[in-house]
Amino acid sequence: MTKIFALACAALIVAGAAPRAQAAQRKADCLLIVDGKTYINGSCDYSPDSDGSFQISRYVVTHGGTYGYQTRGHGYFASVFPNGDGSATGSWNGTEQASHAMVDLGTLRRAGACWQNERAKVCVWKVGERRYFVN
Repeated sequence: MTKIFALACAALIVAGAAPRAQAAQRKADCLLIVDGKTYINGSCDYSPDSDGSFQISRYVVTHGGTYGYQTRGHGYFASVFPNGDGSATGSWNGTEQASHAMVDLGTLRRAGACWQNERAKVCVWKVGERRYFVN
């Protein structure tokens, strides 16, 4: 009986934590450019973390098969991790629908709503906010 009670409590704790994790994700306008090619330009999901790091992603829906099934997965996404010294480390998945941000973007510097370097630009704006760039 004690084991069942403990499992029930653990399930409630996990169920209660899930909505908080999802609540952090919100819609935004984003831009992801890597090596001169634009991968995200427009509506995206923005997932900030309390330490200042964040992820932007754009999902894709594929259709196919004899039953017209749909799958929803990451198209492209990028993660930015501030270092505390005005710079950040960036990474992205590099291949559409790859599940991990394993490709290094190098050291990024903040410029307005963007984190960028000579290779990459990762930007996030509130939905409908006027886009601006700082050189």
